[in-house]
Amino acid sequence: MVSIARRNLFAERGRLFISVGGVAFAVLLILTLLGLYRGFTRAFTLYIDNVKVDLWVAQQGARADMMHSVSLMPRGTQGKLEAVPGVEEVHPFIGRSVVFPWKGEAVSTYLVGYDVDSNLGGPLRVAQGKAEPGPGEIIVDKVFSRNKGISLGDRLPIGGSLRADSSPPLQVVGVAEGGNTGLFQFSFVSRNEAESLLQMTGFANYFLVHLDRGQDPAQAAARIEAAAPGVKAFTVSAFSESNRELLTEIFLPIIAVLVLIGFGVGTVVIGLTIYTATMEKSREYGVLKAIGATNRRLYRIVLEQAIISDMLGYALGVVLAFVVVGAAERFVPVFVADLQVLDLAAALGIALLMGGLASYFPVSRLVRLDPALVFRA
Repeated sequence: MVSIARRNLFAERGRLFISVGGVAFAVLLILTLLGLYRGFTRAFTLYIDNVKVDLWVAQQGARADMMHSVSLMPRGTQGKLEAVPGVEEVHPFIGRSVVFPWKGEAVSTYLVGYDVDSNLGGPLRVAQGKAEPGPGEIIVDKVFSRNKGISLGDRLPIGGSLRADSSPPLQVVGVAEGGNTGLFQFSFVSRNEAESLLQMTGFANYFLVHLDRGQDPAQAAARIEAAAPGVKAFTVSAFSESNRELLTEIFLPIIAVLVLIGFGVGTVVIGLTIYTATMEKSREYGVLKAIGATNRRLYRIVLEQAIISDMLGYALGVVLAFVVVGAAERFVPVFVADLQVLDLAAALGIALLMGGLASYFPVSRLVRLDPALVFRA
């Protein structure tokens, strides 16, 4: 039976190519989307996950989403937090999305003001230039630099767009890595610079809390909220998850729809190919039924054809996915993808499911096939 399945499938190379191409396209689409979702999810909170603190404290009632946050607290809150038992130290965090003109267009970046001395909240890795920004200086993300054509020594007119005085633009003194979320990129200045630039003197967007060794973060968060009314304390994992919520709510349904479309395309292509090949060989299948072949044995022949098409298309699709993702990350810096073994296994399962569903229609015709057809003149 295996020889019959292979002979039927490889008899028409052009048809086989279409079938394999359809599966490969579906697998390529599915893997690219899954990789893109994983990449964006990881990158979106990479900065948060790497800030070495125990708790993030935000204004109560504010959405714990750094990009769209309206969290604003007076600096006096810092003293209240430091007085909570179990709290070792507290650092104010200043961060806001800013828009400024650059080379004829309006560009945006998430500007972070951090304590240069402790480096808490600063860039994850500095690839070029200075590791710490001084007065009137800024460190930008590598992806932001490539996308907008920003180089070391350039002067960004951020100050002029936010301040009424004639303060000079910020000079780019460093290019950092790890600050690309896919939707926006981080840039870094000293906290004093950010306070003046964003008119945040006496205020903070968040407070970064270090706890004494052995303290349970969840219990410490509850004590902070009780001791300092008007604030909400998050563990790092909770704050990270809260920031991912918006991405998940918007991005995941779109990914699911596109994966479903890819699944449908692959199933239809395989189904049409196998159906056509089966119907063209209906007399041969009739002979097999006439000499005693059961419907189960006929189904095995058709399923074998579908699985062969699946495996060839899956292999081609995996290769194409790695090529496409690699090329996209090279030529489109903002593109973030992360292909994992779990995604490859999921794509394989989807490909096999496509083959199983695609074989249903030709098999349903074979089941109703009358063996007497082969004896008609």
